[in-house]
Order: sequence, then structure tokens, then C-alpha cells
Amino acid sequence: MKTFIIAAALIVSSVSSATPATPGDVKVKALDKDGDRMISLDEAKADADLYARFNTLDTNKDKKLDAGEIDYKASGMNHGKNPKNK
Repeated sequence: MKTFIIAAALIVSSVSSATPATPGDVKVKALDKDGDRMISLDEAKADADLYARFNTLDTNKDKKLDAGEIDYKASGMNHGKNPKNK
């Protein structure tokens, strides 16, 4: 019985802490080759559409895309402005 309770607690905690992946998370996971959780211009070459839009998506101009930058532009809510760059 004790083993059952521990197993049930582990299952509940793992399910409740899981957050759904955003499109940006999925894209970063697929293209990030160096493990920094960002997409460099070189890594973006593997996705022609992302590579073509890289400079537009890179709103903070750090030469890397994070999941938030990809999601922010994909949401269509930006209206040409990034709240990071007020």
C-alpha cells in the first residue's frame, strides 16, 4: 500500500507540473544543436522559413532566437512592437 501511495503521488506531481509546449518551444527543441535553448542564425538554416524571417523575429537583436521571440511573432499580437523594447 505504501508503494502505491508513493507511485500515485509521483504521477500526480509529474502531471500537474507539466506545461504544454508552445510552438516556439517545439521549434527551439528541434533546431537547437548546441543546447543553449536558443536558435542561432546558423541553426536556423535548417528551417528555410525561420531563416528568412530571422532578423525580423530577433526583436532584441542578440543574434539568437528564443522560444518567446518565436511565439510573440507567431501570435500576431505584436502589431509591430515588442514590449521588451519599449
